[in-house]
Amino acid sequence: MTAFIFDLDGTLIRSESLFFDAAEAMFNRLGHSLTELTALERSRIPGRSAAENMAFYLEKFGLEGDPVQMAEERLMQLLVLLKQRGVPLVPGAEDFLMASKRAGISMALATSSPANYVAAVFDATGLGRYFDQVVTGDDITRYKPDPEIFLLAAARLDAISNVCVVFEDAHAGFLAARAANMRLVSLPSPFTLPSQRDLADLVVEDFTQLSPEQCVSLVSRTLT
Repeated sequence: MTAFIFDLDGTLIRSESLFFDAAEAMFNRLGHSLTELTALERSRIPGRSAAENMAFYLEKFGLEGDPVQMAEERLMQLLVLLKQRGVPLVPGAEDFLMASKRAGISMALATSSPANYVAAVFDATGLGRYFDQVVTGDDITRYKPDPEIFLLAAARLDAISNVCVVFEDAHAGFLAARAANMRLVSLPSPFTLPSQRDLADLVVEDFTQLSPEQCVSLVSRTLT
């Protein structure tokens, strides 16, 4: 009965440098740098919509602009960088997905990123073949920490919330998983604060430290 729901960026792929470089180039031209952000501010960026993050940057730096248009500009740069560089997987990610698939576990991807970016990542990595369902930022109206994306993924898998395990790296995703009443495995990013890790049922550095059976047991303990 268990179902697995995965975030993408920072959880399955090491795309942080792509996002940083694309945004950094944009704001360098405007006289600012993402290095001006505090640790707390950086920890809250992953998981939110691109437009929300652009609105935050504009406010932080005291700039004017259209967050939606800037998000589109950054996305175009992201797609260029992805094609040029590719993107590495989190260690053990593909082996874990393969083992989960062999075990007959239903799996969904649930990412705030747009569908065209997800398609580009699938082309670059081949990860798309492992997922029964894919939910992107284009499918939702409320972004993490709202639980909508995880609840939609569960519904598309025909799974109830308390048999779902979410795999996440970001604070907004942790909060969304908890709000959805799902079990949570944290693969914290370098920007995840120690207090934010406490939201998880299980914390691992990467998928080499994890087996599908361990994750299924999180659900089994909850149901018993």
